[in-house]
Amino acid sequence: MTAITPSRSSAHHRRPDGPVFRNAWLTARRHVDLLRLASALCRAR
Repeated sequence: MTAITPSRSSAHHRRPDGPVFRNAWLTARRHVDLLRLASALCRAR
């Protein structure tokens, strides 16, 4: 667990290169968009 923490923090500071990191970044953004859409729908009700 301690070995994963520094790599994660460094990945946040600088843009991670590579298909794996890019895919994870895209999925994370997609989840954020879905959460925003869900909250907007709840507010519309």
